[in-house]
Amino acid sequence: MSDFLKRYLPERGWFIKEEGFDKRRQSFYETIFTLGNGYMGSRGVLEEVPYDAYPGTYIAGLYDKTGSFVTELVNLPNPWEFKVIVGGEKLDIVAMDFIHHWRILNLRYGLLLRSTVFKTAQGKRFDYQSLRFLSHANLHMGCMKIWLTSLDEDTDIIVQNVVDTAVYNKGMVMEGRKKHFQVEEISQRQRLNYLEIKTFETQISVGYSWTLEVETEEQSYITPERMLHLKVKQGKTICFTLYFSIYSTREVKRYRLKSLANKTLKAMLNTGFEEVVKEHCKAMDEKWEIVDIKTKADEEVQTALRFNIYHLLILGHPEVKDVSIPARGLSGEGYRGHIFWDAEIFALPFFIYNFPEIAREFLMYRYRRLPRARENARQLGYKGARFPWESAETGKEATPPWHKDLDGTIIEIKTGQLEEHINPDIVYAIYHYYLVTNDREFLFNYGLEIVFEIARYLDSRLVWDEKKNAFVIPHVIGPDEFHEDVDNNAFTNYITRWALLVARNLYFKFKDWENNYKFIRLVQKLELCDDEVEGWREKALNIWIPRKGELIEEFEGYFKKKDVKVTEFDENGLPLIPRGISPRNLKDTKLVKQPDVLMLLYLLRDEFSHNIIRAIFLYYDKRTLHKSSLSPSISAIVALLARNYTKAYKYFLLSLYSDVKNLHGNTSEGIHTANIG
Repeated sequence: MSDFLKRYLPERGWFIKEEGFDKRRQSFYETIFTLGNGYMGSRGVLEEVPYDAYPGTYIAGLYDKTGSFVTELVNLPNPWEFKVIVGGEKLDIVAMDFIHHWRILNLRYGLLLRSTVFKTAQGKRFDYQSLRFLSHANLHMGCMKIWLTSLDEDTDIIVQNVVDTAVYNKGMVMEGRKKHFQVEEISQRQRLNYLEIKTFETQISVGYSWTLEVETEEQSYITPERMLHLKVKQGKTICFTLYFSIYSTREVKRYRLKSLANKTLKAMLNTGFEEVVKEHCKAMDEKWEIVDIKTKADEEVQTALRFNIYHLLILGHPEVKDVSIPARGLSGEGYRGHIFWDAEIFALPFFIYNFPEIAREFLMYRYRRLPRARENARQLGYKGARFPWESAETGKEATPPWHKDLDGTIIEIKTGQLEEHINPDIVYAIYHYYLVTNDREFLFNYGLEIVFEIARYLDSRLVWDEKKNAFVIPHVIGPDEFHEDVDNNAFTNYITRWALLVARNLYFKFKDWENNYKFIRLVQKLELCDDEVEGWREKALNIWIPRKGELIEEFEGYFKKKDVKVTEFDENGLPLIPRGISPRNLKDTKLVKQPDVLMLLYLLRDEFSHNIIRAIFLYYDKRTLHKSSLSPSISAIVALLARNYTKAYKYFLLSLYSDVKNLHGNTSEGIHTANIG
């Protein structure tokens, strides 16, 4: 039995392996084995699509709302489906016995490898090996090679190779599954297959072009046939190579869709598999030369570190325009593929420091939705621009109305109305990008306009409180979403103050530059004046921050809540909700969902002394339940700032293993991009 995959196997520390098959973990492996290149992502579904499999292929930025409360990332036809039928039985990991089975994700080169020996009901064995990838050299290319060997006898087989259009979106609370597209064309010409679909509401067309190369001992040929009847001799191998290309009308005109897809496919065929995979591996290698982190820790830590970096690498590409980073990447439908503060605060720094051209494109996503953000603010009676808590294709608020609570009950979602800190978070990201890259062209043409318009919104959102003799921000939700509709969340107030001061300082810094015509035109366009901008500073310095001694109070009235601390942990070291406390009354306690005040220490660490950081960390750490995947990573960094190295390493490991070990139990819905960032 030949090992066709040997040459593609990675070194130690460079792979994630599934050994054997457990159908209960099928959806977990589909997520962590996701392939992607920034343009598209595809879950690591098995080629035979066994029972309970969930194929998911997504193009960045391609949404539709049909049948949903809110718009969602569209699950597109599955290009990987490949079925082999022997004696009436489909080679299927769930439906039949197998002698051995493993899959490996080669992290260095973005290759998904599989080796399975199936055993039919008649006891006949078939060796099945496969390799697949989505190209990082050409974002519209995908390829899969399969080696099939009959180990016991000569036999007849049927091969079915289709792009499966029967896929659907699972839907979330109270919706059920739904399809977001209709088939517009299925055709066959010059050995090529073509499929075109169109989304119902957004009217985006997607074109697939694909074909199959078959290699036997006697011959090699390319066929567009979707069903093949073949003879396999005992001990002999038939090799199948699937080539496909995918384009959408997000990036090309409708009339060019088919011709471009076919042209790309023909180029792949002319190049050949060996060269196509070589070019892809070279592109991946170049990225790893920039981002690889080598550690002296054990191999498990090293591998997990690279696993997280890999899933960041497949999120972006400089050629992909008008997209940002969904909360679960392109690996699943968790949070419907929406864009949160996760993108700017958690994932963007990786790109700022390693691939600034990609970071710039992610920030341009916000700029292109600035008109809608202005409209959002106007509709609520405010000035400037208000960006949504959950964003998708238009910049309109996309937060769904309902969600499942920790105990499974259906609850109303208020974050879209009240989680205001997304706006100063965006200012933070733009300023961070500018400080690192010194990209003045971006700042003058795009970034400052966002910063100033958000500052106007924040300014108009402030309310004067006579009793406090200060400005306040009532009715908000901070990062700790256990406590809703609170007044004066410290994180929100503090980062609002910071954003207003940054906006003011940038204005006066560039106002004094000679011959700064771009800045002058921007000021004229926005009708800004010195008095308005100086007013931002005056208000910012008078924003009320709730405090008690060295401690910052998470929100006004927090210290009056029932004081409950974390005392028990699960097998992974994550806190358990204390006994006697139900998810519904967490709001009445000091228990927090995730870092809130600690988030402030993380982002604005230079504004706090070590003693204050230490005191605040000790207080809130005992009361944090880490019910968000992005929680341990922030606690790890703040623990480091507090010089609590034991806690820092504990939280680092919880963050590191969050997805690769499924610590939160929901990796099946997609990789947690905030955490990996």
